[in-house]
Amino acid sequence: MRLIKQDFSDIQAHIDLTRTHLGALGLTLHVGHDMKAFVDYIARQEDTHGVPSSHDPRRCHLHPGNSFWVYVKHPASGDVVGCQAQRLIVTQDFVQDCLAQTLFANLTPSLDAAPGGVDESIDARLSGRVIYGGGLYIRPDWRGNGLLIFNRVSRTIALRHFQADYFCGLQLNTPQRRAMALDGFAFAHVRPFIKGGLPGKPQADDVQLSWSSRREWLETIRQELATRDAATRTPMRTRVPSDPLREVAAAGNLA
Repeated sequence: MRLIKQDFSDIQAHIDLTRTHLGALGLTLHVGHDMKAFVDYIARQEDTHGVPSSHDPRRCHLHPGNSFWVYVKHPASGDVVGCQAQRLIVTQDFVQDCLAQTLFANLTPSLDAAPGGVDESIDARLSGRVIYGGGLYIRPDWRGNGLLIFNRVSRTIALRHFQADYFCGLQLNTPQRRAMALDGFAFAHVRPFIKGGLPGKPQADDVQLSWSSRREWLETIRQELATRDAATRTPMRTRVPSDPLREVAAAGNLA
């Protein structure tokens, strides 16, 4: 399915809407292809799950043609207050890539066993040009200000830049993170995926898979644009009632 003129118009409108929302907070939106800079930034932050190996150029085949990171800055201080990375994976089956472990450290074959306890209810075949997000971070003093809008626009940028077919992410499988994936991240689907965590990861928590197709993400973009008020734009709700600061810190940093 090709993007049409209206798709490109709506994509740009969604990016502009995000910049307007961030601008009202005194923040600016940026995008870059230097993934080492992304890794260096995440490594300096305390309240994260660490550098995601799937978006680390020391571990994976990353270059300007298959990855970028979006970051939000406070111009007055020059500080980066939030970020996320996106990675293009051309695949026949994203779920198989997860199980074969070609996604998380694919410069070197893994010596670990494949994940156990895979939930067989996932019947989606995410194939083609799949965008995988990781390393979401919002600085603690900026949480609760609607900054998850930049998480959503990172997929919109990837839709145009990579001509994406699907968008996906992995989060710990808890009710709070399910709500976050559907609400704050605006994915169309969330399913339990792997029990007992991922090979080589210190945590042994269950993992969920969230995703949207290109058609579904375009619908999400248009829903956001349709709810825009000419004078006071209210973005999609980005917080869930149970411990939202910890949820934002933990979500999206698994791989």
